Amino acid sequence: MNPAWISMMKEFEQMVKNFEKSELHHQVVKPLVDMWSGPRVDVQDTHNGIKVLIEAEDVPAYLRKKWAVKVMDQQLFIRGERKEETLLSHYSGQGSKKQVQSFTRVIPLPFEVKAKPSSVQYDNGVVIVRFDRKASHRGDRWHSIWF
Repeated sequence: MNPAWISMMKEFEQMVKNFEKSELHHQVVKPLVDMWSGPRVDVQDTHNGIKVLIEAEDVPAYLRKKWAVKVMDQQLFIRGERKEETLLSHYSGQGSKKQVQSFTRVIPLPFEVKAKPSSVQYDNGVVIVRFDRKASHRGDRWHSIWF
């Protein structure tokens, strides 16, 4: 490979490392990345509520206890930690780096649900969290009147 190309790639890697250490990165970029990173999530509408499927096959048992969910304003917040493997550049002469990565996901919900999950189970690398539908407010419905 061309030595000038290798030198340019090493300089670029150094620029990225410097940016990752910068205040701008930690105040702006990292919170945005954290918000959109994390496991894949699928929300399914059931008759009585919702079923949330969270991909968790790469989460070792000791990290599962650090997961939490919160429902607020028709949104589901999922917070936790998982193992992440980062491939390092061929040019730096290293292979990969494994680390524990924190994440927070915000998922819009199709309707209001109760704050506490009705059930949680783990099956073949998928966490299944069920929430019951919140009872509708009496004032939100039309009622027939007879006179």
